[in-house]
Amino acid sequence: MGSNKKCADIIYEDKEIKMTLGEDTFWINGEKAAFDAAPVIRDSRTLVPIRAFCAAAGLNVYWDERGFAVITKPDSTLTSANKSILNQIAALF
Repeated sequence: MGSNKKCADIIYEDKEIKMTLGEDTFWINGEKAAFDAAPVIRDSRTLVPIRAFCAAAGLNVYWDERGFAVITKPDSTLTSANKSILNQIAALF
């Protein structure tokens, strides 16, 4: 008999990330990893914790004091020029 668990499977570059709804354990290329948040379904949409996904995918996440996030590749950094552009965009909201 199959499992009734709902899963979110994400392929990003060379990583296969498997998440089970309601569970904070993910599988990254077959290796088990634990995070502090789990994917959930709200209003018929699957919500994946962005920080956990980015960590699993090997991406950097930068947060500012307003709660805006910027996601970059591992070899990228958030420069003052980038921050200035982000501040201009954030001002629109």
